Amino acid sequence: MDILHVTASLSSRGGGVATYIQQLLVHHASSGHTLTACSLGDALFERDTAHLTDRIGLIAAPPTGPRALGYSRGLRQPVRQAAQTADLLHIHGLRTLLNIHARRLSKHYKKPLIISPHGQLYPQVLAQNRLRKAVMAKLFVDANLNAASCIHATSEAEAEHIRSYGLKMPIAVVPIGVDLESFSCEGGEAKARLDARYPRPGRPRRVLFLSLLNAKKGLGRLAQAWGELSPQFPGWQLMIAGPDAGYESSAREAFKASGQSGSVTWTGPVYGQEKLDLLAGCDLLVLPSDWENFGIVVIEALASGTPVVATKGAPWAQLVERSCGWWVDAAPGPITQAMREAMSLGDDERRAMGARGRGLIEAEYTWDRCAAQMHELYEAAISQGPWPDFVQTVDA
Repeated sequence: MDILHVTASLSSRGGGVATYIQQLLVHHASSGHTLTACSLGDALFERDTAHLTDRIGLIAAPPTGPRALGYSRGLRQPVRQAAQTADLLHIHGLRTLLNIHARRLSKHYKKPLIISPHGQLYPQVLAQNRLRKAVMAKLFVDANLNAASCIHATSEAEAEHIRSYGLKMPIAVVPIGVDLESFSCEGGEAKARLDARYPRPGRPRRVLFLSLLNAKKGLGRLAQAWGELSPQFPGWQLMIAGPDAGYESSAREAFKASGQSGSVTWTGPVYGQEKLDLLAGCDLLVLPSDWENFGIVVIEALASGTPVVATKGAPWAQLVERSCGWWVDAAPGPITQAMREAMSLGDDERRAMGARGRGLIEAEYTWDRCAAQMHELYEAAISQGPWPDFVQTVDA
């Protein structure tokens, strides 16, 4: 099977989407597929994709014009050549001019097309810069979507938003996975390394926030919750980890206003072992977002044996269904109450919740399982055979 992936970014500047694509590429390459990935280049591209080059064809070129347009004149011919031999094209994201080229090539060469919107059809996203997005939809986004053989959603909630947009084609619900063996649920050594790296005498337990620091992540709500909780739980510290996406200064002001900034540690971006130590060594993860189309950090925390508090803006009802966390309204009161309940538990009770969470990941969210489902989806699209049972269709 020969698959061509098209995306705006494969480097770390592409955030969780780029991480997802890279992992999908690695797992399909290990199954013997021929894979090509096309992306705009940037200063981080070579460093962040070096581990892919032995098994995956990479096509990259600097943007032509503003990067936000997602176009590169240098990509047109290489992508055309890759599309000729591909069995299927898979577009990630919606609003780049590169996607127009890919959609036209899929039509010209009569190749099936899969599109992963990665949350870009959520109503919260559509409400931002509404006029600009309406113009883009009329010019090319809707044409791209309607040309797809199937749309890929990472959760049932995202599938509902895709359907609400008015699209009638099949929708495949295939979640994002993790390599379970990469995540340790033995937190003792991780805690020791955190104690050495971020010493806070008298605060041996930690709540972790790990994500991009942007406006939608709910850091203002977390600051309000922590302002109430920190005096009640003097043995706890709050770890805030992740790269600044334009909101860190506002978030710091919110915590300063809460009066409890002294119990907050800001780590900046974390990668590799430091990230794994935070996930396994902290006692609770909180994700207070306005919305998430998936929330990769949730499965990373559960894989590490750490229970989670997430808002209903993220598609994680399973936290409650599987007794491995809390799923609450995106408001300071419910977040505060859920965190209070979590922080009031004994260590053994939290570890038991974390163990149930790891069991959930093992059963439903490993990369082996998720990559196999994508393989089934590709095969069905190429053969025009029956869709797998995780594909939702609309009766004609």
